[in-house]
Amino acid sequence: RAGKVPPFKELMEDYYNLRGWDENGEPSQGTMDRLGLTK
Repeated sequence: RAGKVPPFKELMEDYYNLRGWDENGEPSQGTMDRLGLTK
């Protein structure tokens, strides 16, 4: 919609959660474990 700015922070939080990342955009420990990787 013209003149409206999307809620960027909320969109990024949702995207990170869907990807299995933490709030910094890094893979969460659960994601790392699921993939068999270590930090």
